Amino acid sequence: MRIAADLQITKASTLAGRTTNVDTLLFGTSFDYRLSFRNLGPGAIPTGTTVTITEQLPAGIQIDSIPTPDGWTCPTPPITGTFTCTRNGLAVSSGVLVLRASSTSTGTKTNVVDIASPLSDPNMVNNHSEDVIDIFSTGGGPGVYQDASITKIDSGGYGPDPVAMTGNVTYRLRILNRGPSNAPTGRVITINDYIPSNATVMSVTPENASELWTCTPIPPGGLAGPTTITCTRTVNDNNTNLRFRVSETDDINIVLRADSGSSVTNNATVIIANDPVSSNDSASETTTVLTDANLAITKTVSTPSVYFGDTYTYTFTITNNGSNPVPAGAIGEIQLIDDMRPNPDATHISNTGAANDWTCETSGTGTGGADPFICTYQNGLAVGASTSFNVTVTPRTVGLARNNTATINFQPTATVADPDLSDNSSTVPIDVLPSADLQVSKTASLASVARGQNLSYVITTRNNGPNTATNVTMIDTLPADVEVRSISATGGGTCTQDTPAVGQIQCTWAVGMNRDATQAVTVVVRANGSTVSPMVNSASVSSDVPDRVSANNTSNVSVTLIPAAIDLIVNKTDLQDPVAQFSTATYLVTVNNQGPSVATNVVVTENLPFTYLTYQSATPSQGTCNPPVSNVMTCNLGNIEAGDTATITIVMNAPLVGTDTNTVSVTATETDTNLANNSVSENTTVQLGADLQFSKLATPDPVIAGNAVFYYLKVTNNGPANASNTVITDTLPTGVVFDSYTASQGTCSHSAGVVTCNLGVVPYGRTAQVTLVAIATVGGIQSNSATATAATPDPNPSDNTDTADVTVLDGIVRGRVFADNGVGSGAPNDGLQNGGEVGIANVLVRLTDCASTQYAVTQTDGLGNYQLIVPAALATGVTLCVVEQNLSGYMNTGGSAGTTGGAYNLSTDTTQFTYTDGVTYTGVNFADVAQSALYTDGAQQTQPGTTVTYAHQFFAGTEGSVSFALSSTASPNTLLWSEVLYQDSDCNGLLDVAEPVVSGSYTVSAGDTICLIVKQFVPANATQGAFNVVTISSSFVYDVLTPTVTEVLTRTDTTTVSVGGTGTLSLHKVVDKTVALPGEMITYTITYSNNGTEAISNIVVNDAVPAFTHNPVASCVLPLPANLTLCTPSILYPAIKWNMTGTLAPSQQGQVRFTVILDN
Repeated sequence: MRIAADLQITKASTLAGRTTNVDTLLFGTSFDYRLSFRNLGPGAIPTGTTVTITEQLPAGIQIDSIPTPDGWTCPTPPITGTFTCTRNGLAVSSGVLVLRASSTSTGTKTNVVDIASPLSDPNMVNNHSEDVIDIFSTGGGPGVYQDASITKIDSGGYGPDPVAMTGNVTYRLRILNRGPSNAPTGRVITINDYIPSNATVMSVTPENASELWTCTPIPPGGLAGPTTITCTRTVNDNNTNLRFRVSETDDINIVLRADSGSSVTNNATVIIANDPVSSNDSASETTTVLTDANLAITKTVSTPSVYFGDTYTYTFTITNNGSNPVPAGAIGEIQLIDDMRPNPDATHISNTGAANDWTCETSGTGTGGADPFICTYQNGLAVGASTSFNVTVTPRTVGLARNNTATINFQPTATVADPDLSDNSSTVPIDVLPSADLQVSKTASLASVARGQNLSYVITTRNNGPNTATNVTMIDTLPADVEVRSISATGGGTCTQDTPAVGQIQCTWAVGMNRDATQAVTVVVRANGSTVSPMVNSASVSSDVPDRVSANNTSNVSVTLIPAAIDLIVNKTDLQDPVAQFSTATYLVTVNNQGPSVATNVVVTENLPFTYLTYQSATPSQGTCNPPVSNVMTCNLGNIEAGDTATITIVMNAPLVGTDTNTVSVTATETDTNLANNSVSENTTVQLGADLQFSKLATPDPVIAGNAVFYYLKVTNNGPANASNTVITDTLPTGVVFDSYTASQGTCSHSAGVVTCNLGVVPYGRTAQVTLVAIATVGGIQSNSATATAATPDPNPSDNTDTADVTVLDGIVRGRVFADNGVGSGAPNDGLQNGGEVGIANVLVRLTDCASTQYAVTQTDGLGNYQLIVPAALATGVTLCVVEQNLSGYMNTGGSAGTTGGAYNLSTDTTQFTYTDGVTYTGVNFADVAQSALYTDGAQQTQPGTTVTYAHQFFAGTEGSVSFALSSTASPNTLLWSEVLYQDSDCNGLLDVAEPVVSGSYTVSAGDTICLIVKQFVPANATQGAFNVVTISSSFVYDVLTPTVTEVLTRTDTTTVSVGGTGTLSLHKVVDKTVALPGEMITYTITYSNNGTEAISNIVVNDAVPAFTHNPVASCVLPLPANLTLCTPSILYPAIKWNMTGTLAPSQQGQVRFTVILDN
């Protein structure tokens, strides 16, 4: 890749040994050309490449010496004409080449300089610079010289130009010290302004009264021309307001009244002793004078306040109060401008301009128009006459005292001017009040409802706008004697019952409702026996915002009441029939209320069997059951809501063989509309049982996909009766396909993955066996369960089911992800694991179709090993890819295809191969290294003329070489900042004596750290807020890798100038490693520095224990800086604090430190 370097050069003239620019010099005075050069990068110009500065000296200038060559080789002085200076290479940095010069003739001298190199330069514009200086002669006279110039303007905030007859025009007179010297104390500056005969001076005002100008006094009514206005002041170089230094200016404003004629021409001069240049000592300005016509505007509004969404009207009245008429046509065109946005942010509706001879433009009409509202008038206006028209608008936003201003003026084509602009605008306020049209509607779920039946009211509130309604409140007044079952509100509404009065529900939306928003409240009630029919319910809505439509703020609904009615249905089932002798029989009684009313005082009466069954327990889902009396049990279930069901679970013992009958009935307080379903009976048979015991075994385990798996099923009858109609049901998992079976008795059938074996009778004490053969098709754990049943009751069904799992292995890919960093005498970055290189845990490895389909994914274990199982559905011949996903902060350096016979691709970190079904592939490895890291950004404040330092650390994740470079950007860019990069040999974050400047490249190994310090030199002439941003960059080249891989990292240090005597505490934090393993110790070092000009006391440094770490230990690095007498660390988890006693002097530094252990 071709190196690019952006070279920049700027040139300035200063007095010899100074840095302040001058543009005027006394003949024979020694001065400097300061050539500020900079390589802005991105690349450094390497050694062996010549950089050239070409100087084109003007005639009459020669170079006498080169006091600061700064690495450049130039011709031996004296030098005249065009010459070059060269240097060998140039890092990304800046510097200043100083050429000491003198003059051999007077006049304006233009000096040209260029910088260039053979490398590509992305910006040639900044390779050229010019400087102009005036050399003057005093004829040998002594004294201090300064070139004072004067300028005069009537525009740019001054004027107006043209001005109306009898109108006032303001001129600004500005004098400038162009050098070469500051005016000495005692020197007098005189400004003369020559007023013509057709003007009157109305006022003379220095812009800075502290400059103590003394000017010709102006009497009331003005001073008529022709006359001369004289202003003088005496220089005092020791007073900021009274001095007159190089590049400083003074301004004086003079107001003239135009009395006659078509123009006013005004001349001014500046006089000061030892002024070497006279050509800029005078200035003239001519102002056009037009006939006067004094326009005035009055604006009124139809109402002081308006609701948002309504319209209102402005009336504009324009009057000619002048002494001359306004002519018709373009020469007298009047323009009215009313910018109705942002105040009152109105939309134009209509205007009467056309009917009153005005031509109006309403930009954006219909889409938020009147932005601005502009009208023009060309019908002329006699003295004392008026013209008016109206404009109707509607506001777009809400607000109080929305002041709106209309302004009139003559168009540039007019031949008249307005002498008095004070009445050319008119302002009128209006209050735009918010409004919202809230609408409420209420509906009932039923037109008639039975007493005791639930009824739902839905109250819907809508805001029809136009504004948001705040604190919306809905009050629902319920009929008397109703029971509220539930209340729910949408949109975050909160509802309170019996508020604001008993029998009412108040719901509030504190967040308000936007325009067109709708919220709903659902209230479920139940009418009692005393509730009056019909039930009438009313709702109302309100908010904090005025509602202009009150008719839709209430809503009523009426519902007719009918007598309560229920339909109870009782059912009873025995969960086992027949029941094995000596086991238990379980009955489930269900009572369902078909409604529509609630059933109260529900009672279930159980006539329990007692001949062959005996009572054990009863468990109701609600209410209570009394112990049986004479085999009759009653259960009081309380109330059952319409649509709800209550249950009773009854457990009976079965000691004798035979058949028993169980009868149950139900009653309630309300009228039951269907008594036929209020009772039911159930017969239960007790007989001898057959206790089946079932077991299942699968082999082989594991099994390779495509091979057979054998399931051995065995059922044993532990009696005492023979088991008739014995059946084994086996539902195969989806990854296993039925193949065949063998059975010791009976037959088996297969359908949709379910195998059913009808074994017939299994006698007491005998065993029946079935062997199922299935083909494993899908990798993974395949879990299979089977159950044995019989027509004969089983007294112990808990052992009738068994499960067998088998692991199905398809093709397998195994390998390792390891750190290819050369640890333990290994070869780094070679893609092979050798030496002491270890595996990397928790790395994702995926098996794909080499496109978007992913077949399997896994993570490496603690040793870096992984295993991927190939789905059984993939056949021999398909193309597969094994893809590694690097951990954050790592990059791949290679890999191997192992036994796959495929190929590894470094650019995609992928091994691609052709799959053979059922094969186990090994050695598919991936090599990674930790990427290098550069820490950390810095920012400090300091004083002019000081230095600041920033500590950085570079960490190497593997072997390679690294080089470092600096670049900088300053604001303002005229300041000459400089910076140097040092190696912090002891990594203490401090710039110690004899620590070397960074140069060349460094060879590093995995885990190596290079500590760096950037030292910035702050210019002595830097002002408040000036700043310099230094970018430190590291270029790390990985060893061995082909093609070459270079990793560039950057950090920035920002230094800001703060003028004044203050202490400025700055902190800089570094960590000793970029990658840590669980259980490893991490060390953080914090450097505290005083970059101010005064000592700092009561220093407290605060930090916190990082997440996922433990066992913090804090310490102070000794020795402490002088005058700091004590440093006390403390830890109150997770906070860490260091308290300092004593003071930290300017430019002093110290350090604190803490360690933590990374969590496992």
